[in-house]
This record gives sequence, structure tokens and C-alpha cells, in this order.
Amino acid sequence: MTQPSNQRLWAFAGLLLAILSWAGNATVARASVGSISPFALAFWRWTLALLLLLPFSWKQLLSHRRVIQANWKALLLLSFFSVSCYNSFLYLGAQSTTAINITLVSSVIPGSTIFLAWLVLHTPISKARMSGILLAFFGVLLIIIQGDFSNLRQLVFNQGDLLIVGGVICWSFYSVLLQKFKIDLPPLCFLSTQILLGLPLILPFYLWEVQKIPHFELNGKNSTILMFVAIFPSVCAYLGWNQGVKKVGPVTASMFIYLLPVFTAMLAVLFLDEQLYPFHLIGGLVIITGLSLANWAALRGLK
Repeated sequence: MTQPSNQRLWAFAGLLLAILSWAGNATVARASVGSISPFALAFWRWTLALLLLLPFSWKQLLSHRRVIQANWKALLLLSFFSVSCYNSFLYLGAQSTTAINITLVSSVIPGSTIFLAWLVLHTPISKARMSGILLAFFGVLLIIIQGDFSNLRQLVFNQGDLLIVGGVICWSFYSVLLQKFKIDLPPLCFLSTQILLGLPLILPFYLWEVQKIPHFELNGKNSTILMFVAIFPSVCAYLGWNQGVKKVGPVTASMFIYLLPVFTAMLAVLFLDEQLYPFHLIGGLVIITGLSLANWAALRGLK
């Protein structure tokens, strides 16, 4: 196997890690309702993540300060869309919508990313890729409606869903701009810089929220939630996603979002004692088939 093939494999592995971490993040976001307010969760998530990263990245931050200074506008824009906005929209939306609707709305990310990639990067869209996108979306739909199309009539959208849409748009912009700017920084340094720039943008909203909502209690449940979101959705997911986008591009990377309901179902079976039904398996197979079709050229390169 050639070196480019190995790089694609590592990229796909990083993207899978990101999606698995975000599946846990969506579950935890719902579990935190009533315990930790949205901006408090976003602020302390990134604060703890930064504290975990700095012992390993501070030397890189110093040695690459000229690159950071030269690209501060691009880095600030990336931080705004990812660290500041995307997660804040997600946690705000989780207060008033269901996990099913979060999955449904998030499945728009590949389509919106493809449109923005075409608009900003002039990325062509092949018939095979478009067919794969539609097939994967159909697989997501099968899982959401539990294999019964009559359930479509029971789907109701509310303000929380619109907030998730805002997060979807932010993440699509982030993925496309990540490929456009291609800032030459080591992964840990890049992520630490994003947090350092994005965290101050969350702070005013967190301070405003503290005046309106009683601060959360630092008990066992809330401590576990904070440590989980700091390690997996923040550090592991962002490192995996950023490297994946750099290697295979935002369009291919965004297709992995379709695996989110599959991983969410797996986590529900493992940790919430929910049952696995045939529609989970069928929908998962349809999603994987769509992913394979959409990324056929890249998969052929792995042979």
C-alpha cells in the first residue's frame, strides 16, 4: 500500500473517531438539559480542553507564533464558526428538540458542505457522488422513521431545530474554509489556537447566562459530562476531523456525518439499554453503501 493510501486510511479513521465522539456529544447534550446550561457547557468544555492541550502544545504555540500572527484573521474566522458558534447552537438547540430531530437536521451537513465547496472552492460534483449522497440520506431517513414511512407525519420541528440548522451552516462553513486556508500548523497547535481565539467569543454569553440561570452543581454526573465533552468531542473529534478534511477534502469528509445516527444507535444499545432493531441494521447498510458510492474513487486508491 502506497503512502497516499495510508494517509487516506488514517484520514478515514480520524473522521470515524470524530463522528463517534459527536454521537456521544449529542447524547450528553440531551442528558445535560436541566443540569448544565448551554453556554456554561460550551464554555467549560473548551476551557477544560484547553487545559488538557496546553502542556503538549505551548511550545508549538511559541515556535509557530509568526504563522499564527500572519493568519490570525483566518484562524479567528475558523474559531468563530467551530469553537464559538457550532457547539453553542447545538447545546442551545438540545434544550428544546429531540435526539431524532438533531440527527435529522445534522444529516443536512453533507449537502450544505457540497454546495459551499462548489461555491467557495469550485469543487465539481460527480453523478456518482450525488447518487451516493442521496442514498446515504435515504439510509438516515430509514433510521429516523424507524423503517416506517408513516412516522414521517409525526416529525415536528421547533425553535430548537432551527438552532441546530444554524449549527449545521456554521460547521459547513468551517469545513470548507479549513480546506481553503490550509494553515500550516501542527494539529495540537492548530486546535489550541482555535480554542484560544474562540473561547473569548463565548465568554460574554456565558456571563450573561450566569445572571439569568443558576450555576450548575459540580456533582458526579456533571463532572463526568464536562470531562467527556472536553476530551472526546473537543480534542479527539477536532483532531480527527481537521486532519481528515486536510487529507480528503470537506466534501468527502462531510459524507461521514451520515454515520452519526448509526453510531448514536450503537451508543444507545451499549449505554442506555435500548434495543437494536432491523431498521437500524438496514439503514446502516444503506448509509455505508452510499458512502462507498460517493467516495468510490478514493476507495479504489486504497487497493
